[in-house]
Amino acid sequence: MPTPRSRITVLAAFTVIAAALCATGCTRVSGNADAPGSLGVPPSGQVRIVARRIEQTADRVHWKWSVIGERNWETPVAQGPALSLEGTYTLNDAGANRQGCNIYEADLVATRDAKGGPARWKLTLHGSDGDTATSEGELPAGAGARNAVKITQDADALLSLPADVPLATVDGKPVTLRIPR
Repeated sequence: MPTPRSRITVLAAFTVIAAALCATGCTRVSGNADAPGSLGVPPSGQVRIVARRIEQTADRVHWKWSVIGERNWETPVAQGPALSLEGTYTLNDAGANRQGCNIYEADLVATRDAKGGPARWKLTLHGSDGDTATSEGELPAGAGARNAVKITQDADALLSLPADVPLATVDGKPVTLRIPR
């Protein structure tokens, strides 16, 4: 269950992204859309990944990747250490009577239990429309969160679609995000 602090973090992130989209508009690209850290809608056929380390201690690792598309995706999916977006349609499609959105956030949280319980990891893919997919598992006995998690996508990126994004490894297993065109 999300803690009040994590809810505030998610709400703050969505507020920043929403404010950026209001400032840039949902269908036009203003300024330098290719600039690192830009929150604007990317050029056609591309997706923007904004990578952020939220927390990294020996007992807890939390990374967040914001996915900003020039199209909408209908469904987030989480299966084991693999995340994916499914179903796609263009932004502002007047004929589309579907749910979906063009902004998603992927969170990876690994935590070692201070009371000696098993260390765990949790992946969440959450859309700005509220649709969420979650997957979780245990880390090896005695593993610290920082030692078990290695971040691969640690910088902002502008990628061509479709994209298979290697986000991290957890206990040597790749954590990936599949984004269709």
